[in-house]
Amino acid sequence: MTASMARAEFAIKYNGKRSICFDIENEYAIASSELIEVFHPESAMKNEPLKSKCEVKDLIDLLPADLTHELVQEGTDIPTYMAEYALIDINLDVGRRACCRIRNERIFLSHVVHHLVTKQEIDNIVSKLGRFESDNRAELEQKIHRISGMCNRPGDVISLSMRVKIGPA
Repeated sequence: MTASMARAEFAIKYNGKRSICFDIENEYAIASSELIEVFHPESAMKNEPLKSKCEVKDLIDLLPADLTHELVQEGTDIPTYMAEYALIDINLDVGRRACCRIRNERIFLSHVVHHLVTKQEIDNIVSKLGRFESDNRAELEQKIHRISGMCNRPGDVISLSMRVKIGPA
């Protein structure tokens, strides 16, 4: 099998993702893993591609229970596979429907079409976070997620954007 065929099969199997490795016989130069398998099969180490996993449970725990249905496994508080591996952010704005982005798709968090985020829901989340800094950001202790708040003129938080930070699984 040629390296090109192996590369094509890998791309089909992993939705267009590429695979690289280090060519030991060529001073650890970066090379196509398919190329190494064809020309130096004794040097090839096969492994599944790395996936980025995120510790999203702490972010999900901030949300009211009725806004977690799309992010946790049914009947539990365990994050779904999509929440752990593809969640980008969660957005809550007073007077609008709460939503998140998973991959590049916007998903509403409540099954109830008329459920709009309330000031009380935002206040409950803010109380769990503690205080916002002068740059309108708050953090969860020992987590790298970014939580930004937008305030109205009196200084009340009326919008939250919870940006997920990911790391290797």
